[in-house]
Amino acid sequence: MKTDIQLTDKQTALLNQLEKLFEFAPASNLSKSIHEVFFNYLLNNKDLFPDDFETIVSDFYFLILFMRGSEMI
Repeated sequence: MKTDIQLTDKQTALLNQLEKLFEFAPASNLSKSIHEVFFNYLLNNKDLFPDDFETIVSDFYFLILFMRGSEMI
């Protein structure tokens, strides 16, 4: 079953930018870098978590999941 999806100009531009990003830095490399930055932050800021830390953690989690999914494409 084929589904025709209509993208807006902004969505098309975003997908083009994402494609350029993955050409420059593969998703697996970006994922490793994100892990490194995030865990270094955790190790070095144990007592200084911001008030919205739960939101930040969720954002990182979903970004990492996205990167893993991008590796399969």
